[in-house]
Amino acid sequence: MTPPGVLVFDGDSVSRGYGVVEAQTPAARLARLMDVPVRIVMAAESGKPVSASLADFPDRVAPHHDPAAPFNIVLFHGGDNDIAAGRTAGEAADSLRRYVALAHAQGWQVIVSTELGRPDWGPSAQAALAEYNVLELRNAAGADLVIDYANASGMADPDARASGLYNADGVHPSAAGYAVLADLLRQAIATVTSRG
Repeated sequence: MTPPGVLVFDGDSVSRGYGVVEAQTPAARLARLMDVPVRIVMAAESGKPVSASLADFPDRVAPHHDPAAPFNIVLFHGGDNDIAAGRTAGEAADSLRRYVALAHAQGWQVIVSTELGRPDWGPSAQAALAEYNVLELRNAAGADLVIDYANASGMADPDARASGLYNADGVHPSAAGYAVLADLLRQAIATVTSRG
């Protein structure tokens, strides 16, 4: 019997699904959307910078790789916590590049996503985050696919999240917002797995 495909969520609070009940998180929604058996692993943590995910990879991600599985994919979302900690966009992007290289060396495919806007931040931090997103969209990290969460329908609402896709903190998605992100993940997984 073929084992299920492996999906690891890594990164920060958005990857984890902060702010909603478990059934509404991206991981739970994706499990319901997939039309093939999957084993989902949660390695993401609120407040976790990319540099910490890189350091944690051998313990939190590597043990879950299954050579017999039809696919092993890391779904990675992170970067704003690096900026918040004072790192430059380039430093955060370099951590992501090294993370992707480490994952590829073990046989993972990696799907990364751009960071959602931070209207709670000042202009310089917002500029650094925008620069980081540009580097992600250029795929400076060498990921297998980049999803542009930041510009997904409704997610880029400039009016402090008036779209209803964000929860009260204006930073994390609402249940409806996570539904949008989960569908983007489903499409991305289908694209990556179809490449063989």
